[in-house]
Amino acid sequence: MAQWKLGPYDTNNQYIKYHIHVTETSQSVANNTTTLSITVNFYRTNSGYESYGSGTLYCKIYDTWYEQAITSSQVIKYAAETTLFSKTVTVPHTADGVRDCWVGAYIQHDVVTSEHQGRYVTLTTIPRMSSFSAPNGTLGSALKISITRKSDTFTHTLTYKCGSASGTIVTKTTATSVNWTPPLSLAAQNPTGVNVPITLTMTAYSGSDSLGSSSVNISCAIPASVAPTCSFTLTDVENIDDIYGSPVQNLSRIQVDVAATLAHGSPIKSYTIEINGARYPGIWKSTGIPW
Repeated sequence: MAQWKLGPYDTNNQYIKYHIHVTETSQSVANNTTTLSITVNFYRTNSGYESYGSGTLYCKIYDTWYEQAITSSQVIKYAAETTLFSKTVTVPHTADGVRDCWVGAYIQHDVVTSEHQGRYVTLTTIPRMSSFSAPNGTLGSALKISITRKSDTFTHTLTYKCGSASGTIVTKTTATSVNWTPPLSLAAQNPTGVNVPITLTMTAYSGSDSLGSSSVNISCAIPASVAPTCSFTLTDVENIDDIYGSPVQNLSRIQVDVAATLAHGSPIKSYTIEINGARYPGIWKSTGIPW
């Protein structure tokens, strides 16, 4: 933890000066805050004299003023620093984890006064939300998700959402890369196209505390292997084949029945029946096609 000794600062008595001591005592990654211990110490630079009396010491820390009464028992002596003010405060950081914090003080006292003096101190940066990236891919093929951790102690949970389908890829991993194979079943989430949009979400944790979540959108191609299978039966509705043993051109009328099996739940976009060079789109069962 960092610490600073500010000063020495002057007063209206050339022999009385003061330091402001600033110490980082703790940080909260989850709350994005730093706790500071502040003391203001006065001392004399000449020996053989002591200063005592009553008054008030004022101290500004970050954006807040604090005050502390001074009694005659608090004697300002040569060389040895006398603490006239002490305070522990918690200071928030910005969203990116940084903070320049003003610390200053002045005194109004029976025997000594001063102007408000101090400066900004740059607090230790608090590691914030990690980032991640992922390429476009193909359903059924592994792709690499890369994680940039802002702290070695962070863990990360990855999830996906594709249409109405969702799931967890990994839970609270410390890895900086994760291989994930988007399942072929996601093809059902886009019945009319050759790609499916997938939203990946990463949640970062410091211990059990969530630091927040971020998302990236990728697109995964539906491979050609995701295709329905089908079978069909042919029936001569004129029963010509009962007479001749097979359909006869210009006499028979053929009924075609198609039975299809969906691929990974992906619906069939259309049917087309082709007989003897003629196409009949949009039907899966004919009522009798001239042969």
